[in-house]
Amino acid sequence: MTKNHSTERITIDGFEPVSVGDIESIADITHEQAEAMSAIFRCISRLTDDREIKKLCEHGALQADLQADDIDVIRERAMKAGLNARGVRHG
Repeated sequence: MTKNHSTERITIDGFEPVSVGDIESIADITHEQAEAMSAIFRCISRLTDDREIKKLCEHGALQADLQADDIDVIRERAMKAGLNARGVRHG
């Protein structure tokens, strides 16, 4: 068998396939960023006396929390889908 050492990337329907590990890694990073955004908004809300800023920060924190939850769902579904880098189903 010959090994293919090409740098050409494989595409499926115009997209580069990714592995479940790729999705999990990116989801972990994005989830942490969303949690950090939520924490920043909550801290600003506690530090200010301005009601409008408090409301905006509370809204921002809620949106960041919702984003983190959505990322968890995407990560879980990717893990359950069992796709590999070639887009072929496992099991």
